[in-house]
Amino acid sequence: MARHAGTGSEGYGGHWITQLAEHVASVNEIELGIVTAYPDLREAHFSEDGVEYFVIPQPSRYPAFGMRAIDLEKCLAAIEQFKPDLIHIHGSERFYGLIKVTSTIQVPVLISIQGLLGPFSMRRHFFGTLSLFEILKSIRLIELPVRYGLAWQYYDAWK
Repeated sequence: MARHAGTGSEGYGGHWITQLAEHVASVNEIELGIVTAYPDLREAHFSEDGVEYFVIPQPSRYPAFGMRAIDLEKCLAAIEQFKPDLIHIHGSERFYGLIKVTSTIQVPVLISIQGLLGPFSMRRHFFGTLSLFEILKSIRLIELPVRYGLAWQYYDAWK
């Protein structure tokens, strides 16, 4: 998706996601579809290298872990169009995990929570590959006094 959009080859989510997608796409019996919300991109649906992509556009200054109802609706529409046998969601910090509880989709859902396993459970990995700028951008001032958001989650995890 990142190559198609012209944003580079590594993309938004990290190298391990790309490697997993390439491996799964190389298995002949599997048809892979990827739905992603990506800031500053137009809505898109395309195929590349045997993978079907659905891009959900998001505003450029939108919080990294924000959720709008329209994002969830577009995600559900992509699922309806692709008709997967299994949905794999990388992490629970974005809106994708809500597809099962907010809809009537009967497809089994698997959520990977790799951030809680082994060395990735350490403090230095809490924010994954987010840069300091992205971390600061994701924190809204209104969240601070009400103890909500990533900053408080980080603080509470290691206080």
